[in-house]
Amino acid sequence: VQHGLLVERARRIYSFSHLTFQEYFTARAIVIGTGMSLSQLVQHLQDKRWREVFLLTAQMLPDADELLLLIKQQVNRLVYAEMVFDSVKLTPGAMALGDNLTKFLNWIESKSLEIYTPYKPAAVRAFYMTLALPPSHPLSRNQALALAIDHRLGGELGSELALDLALDHALAVAQAMTPELVYDRLSALYLALDLNHLTGIESIGDYLEKLKNQLPDLDDDDRDSIQEWWQSHGSEWVSQLRALIIEHRNIGHQWHLSKTCQDWLEQYSRANHLLVECLNSNCQLSLTVRKEIEDTLLLPLCHS
Repeated sequence: VQHGLLVERARRIYSFSHLTFQEYFTARAIVIGTGMSLSQLVQHLQDKRWREVFLLTAQMLPDADELLLLIKQQVNRLVYAEMVFDSVKLTPGAMALGDNLTKFLNWIESKSLEIYTPYKPAAVRAFYMTLALPPSHPLSRNQALALAIDHRLGGELGSELALDLALDHALAVAQAMTPELVYDRLSALYLALDLNHLTGIESIGDYLEKLKNQLPDLDDDDRDSIQEWWQSHGSEWVSQLRALIIEHRNIGHQWHLSKTCQDWLEQYSRANHLLVECLNSNCQLSLTVRKEIEDTLLLPLCHS
């Protein structure tokens, strides 16, 4: 107390003055066996306050295999609900939730397998997961997890990922358009659709050009006529753009994820991020376990 390491929170009740001390000694107690077990620790996976304890424990353990495998098992449970693992009968609503998430994760896997990139497969899966999330989702287009898995994504994107990112942006611009905004933002839509440098010899480039030619001309049409055109044809035009992107690139699907699904996916992503941070830390991990975890990150449960 005299040196400021401890502070008296209440009469004869003391705590460390800085959270770092508490996190360190909590991790130390776990490692030497005087604190909670590793199985008990992973129950705190969703609590952001325990992040440093996980990282410190992973680095202090002489063999981190068991801890990281337990974290991976807990990550899997987040998606399909612990009820599945505890053999508790699912309600129809919970079954629908699990089915929707399964379809979403299956699509992420299939999409990642369609393209050739030099990046780690799990990083590609992370890339497409955030690309497919609704724009309002906290992790939409957030590539922090993908970068944590493979830092090379921070450089120039591979051609197919760059094309899909640009197409997703073009669709987002089109969806945000309204008759009131279209005249002022039509040039932004034209620019978003100018993807000749990315489409190359792919046939989608020709179809995009045809779609772009359907749009009003800012040089020839006045504000009222452009607004009227979008009022009459805008919705159908956006539907054509979406259908084109789905057909040629297998992105742009409308997943209709419920708020519950979106919340679960956020938990799932953040838990995976912590797992990857542990993998990237200076922990003692066998090559076999490292490969097993990296190969199954963000895969449907049947592959995990």
